Amino acid sequence: MQGDSEVVYDISLEIGRALLKASIELAFSNPLPQIQSHALFMSAISLMHRHQLAEFSRSRVFLEELIKRSPNYSFLHAWLAKWYILAISQGCLPPVAA
Repeated sequence: MQGDSEVVYDISLEIGRALLKASIELAFSNPLPQIQSHALFMSAISLMHRHQLAEFSRSRVFLEELIKRSPNYSFLHAWLAKWYILAISQGCLPPVAA
């Protein structure tokens, strides 16, 4: 099996999808303190790009929980900033008055 094989690509793609789905199910079915940070992060990023408002909003909750756990990780703050940009651009948040 070669690394550039279409079969290997398809298998790895399905494995990635299954892991992401399992992370999201775990994040929705357990209290936040019991969810491992990696699963919470994967869920937050995935839900951030969904069109359902409830799932999009839950992404913010997950990112904020991760920031509480690890406040010095700048990439978490960057992802939360991206969440706000998406929220404003999609009309989920009103613009801040000057």
